[in-house]
Amino acid sequence: MNRGFTLLELAIVLTIGTILVPLLFSFGLYMQEQRVLAEFELDVADAIPTLAEELRTDARAGTPSTADGVGFSRPGCEVRYFVTEEAALVREAAGGCASSRGLSRRAESIAWTPGGVEVVLARVVRPERVERRTLFIPVEGR
Repeated sequence: MNRGFTLLELAIVLTIGTILVPLLFSFGLYMQEQRVLAEFELDVADAIPTLAEELRTDARAGTPSTADGVGFSRPGCEVRYFVTEEAALVREAAGGCASSRGLSRRAESIAWTPGGVEVVLARVVRPERVERRTLFIPVEGR
């Protein structure tokens, strides 16, 4: 008796394989997208307290300045917040203020709004999809 696979058995296995491989591939892409989104949400969650504390500290110590984006001024000290070309949100201090430092990655914009500051963080999930989170941080005196 010959042992082996019949042509029908091989056809069934190939058919099942052609159905399962694309399903597994699309599931892998979905899981990768979910990982990217989860990482972005963690970046947003990390940025909120840091940025809020910096803005509130500068707002208490100085007066809002709108000359060049978001900033504060007090005697001997100028602080401004801006987004670099590399999408980093930076607090730049000049004069007798604390040092300049990066506050967040993946920043898209920062601007004054009535009652505070609006920060938009963005992350490209895939070429045709960009996730954005808009943060509003109330600032006294604005």
